[in-house]
Amino acid sequence: MTTGIAIRGPGAGQAVLRVLQALEMLGVGEIGGFAVFRALKGAEGALLSAVTQRRGSAGLALPPGWQGGDLAAVISSGPDRPLPLEQFLPAGPEGLVTGHRLPSSLTAAGEPLNASIFRKMAEGRLDQGGLTAALAAEPGLDAGLIVLPRRGPVLLSHAPRVAARGDCGSFLWQAGDLAVAVVLNSIAATGLSADALAEAVGRIGIEALGGARAGYGTGHLPDRLCVTPATDERVDLDASGLVCALRSANPAFQRGRPGITAIYSGTPVWQEGAPAGVVISEVWADAEAGWLSAGPARQFIWQRRAA
Repeated sequence: MTTGIAIRGPGAGQAVLRVLQALEMLGVGEIGGFAVFRALKGAEGALLSAVTQRRGSAGLALPPGWQGGDLAAVISSGPDRPLPLEQFLPAGPEGLVTGHRLPSSLTAAGEPLNASIFRKMAEGRLDQGGLTAALAAEPGLDAGLIVLPRRGPVLLSHAPRVAARGDCGSFLWQAGDLAVAVVLNSIAATGLSADALAEAVGRIGIEALGGARAGYGTGHLPDRLCVTPATDERVDLDASGLVCALRSANPAFQRGRPGITAIYSGTPVWQEGAPAGVVISEVWADAEAGWLSAGPARQFIWQRRAA
């Protein structure tokens, strides 16, 4: 498994999916295949779940109310992992345990690591020192974990084998009851170390919880959009990130063609009438006589201008 993401706070379900989507757009590698999403909602911790073997965030058939979970986590990687997929993200009213690499690896006692750690969390017998010690006691295991309890500190640690990897990144932010945690490996992004990539997408989660604006934003196409012919290319977004105008010199927009690069990497981004940044990923759509028709994969990521 190449990423685990965990978030606690209002709208955690929406926030954790946004972080996964950002990682899928910003990074390349073993991402966009299997995914498990689980969230806890309400005072009794009702469990909401969705799984997919392919297409990552786009393949999840999310249940009603998924956006509003108080705690949410995902684990994701390449396609086609062993069933049941829920084994990779233990969950219950007490919280969630996600991670990366092989978090369900068997311990020396013969119990899946993530299930063992979840049980200790549920029994109130786990703190950061305890998690670190439990993983240090299994130096050969290929696993890193995020422990997301209903209350109290969020915990993050790697077994020594994983900590020694050169492509392992992690990010943990906590402010009161709010928390965002990311672990990843085998995913790369131009100009970013593994830790910097984990932080970049983690800060998108912080912004989704109402915190400071992240260095990267996400945009998405509407079902249909009129394209204005122009030499000065740009994409205009509203406050939510929805594309409300697109200017382009590409003649294919006016001629019409299936499968065109609708949002081009390097295009200037304006938001709410002011220059805001530049597109760094791409979106395909169908062009028909000056109009775009967007398919299900309609999101892109852009880098904000330095303040």
